[in-house]
Amino acid sequence: MIILIINISHNICSVALVKNKNIYYLEKTCYKNGNKYILFMIKKILNYNNITIKNINAISFLNGPGHFTNVRVNISVAQGLSFGMNIPLISISILDVIAYKIYKMFFLKKILSVINSDLNEIYIGKYQKIKGLWIINKKKITFNNKIFNNKITSKYNLWFIVGLKGYTNIKFKKNISNIHLFNEINIKDIINLTIKYYNKNNLFYNKNIYPLYLKNNFINY
Repeated sequence: MIILIINISHNICSVALVKNKNIYYLEKTCYKNGNKYILFMIKKILNYNNITIKNINAISFLNGPGHFTNVRVNISVAQGLSFGMNIPLISISILDVIAYKIYKMFFLKKILSVINSDLNEIYIGKYQKIKGLWIINKKKITFNNKIFNNKITSKYNLWFIVGLKGYTNIKFKKNISNIHLFNEINIKDIINLTIKYYNKNNLFYNKNIYPLYLKNNFINY
């Protein structure tokens, strides 16, 4: 098993290589300039391990919700490398990453991932474990802070809410305590979920990918 993982976020450019039971990764601060470094970093990590693209079994990338440029570069690089060698892809949502991260911390059975698209829309991921199986539902809805808080206290009062600071612009009521906002996600979080997806054969070959974007006038991270 050899998996290449790539991610460009707002501040960090990351690549990782899962080679059987060994994990290697590189991270670089690249504020809004990840496209300048990502290919060089991929080449560096492959050379270090004495392998080429043709040895890769899968390529994993983050598909948003995120900045337009970063998400597009993630997809373009993954598709470009995949196309020539017919390498399967693993597309991962940030909603999935933060839900899995909080699950590994507390082994929760009901998780609500939330990330604002802008001040009026929100991406929601609902993750519920029933009899050992995860039931997952993701969608984008119109956002109203008062209505959302009311739903949390009524419909989702037994769910744990998770988000990212700077991407979750919700003013929660003081009596709502089942909330955790991560400062950031890192390449290690993506590696854990990538391996899980790969082992479940959650792969696809080059096809149309539908990215999830955040609106520039909202992002403050």
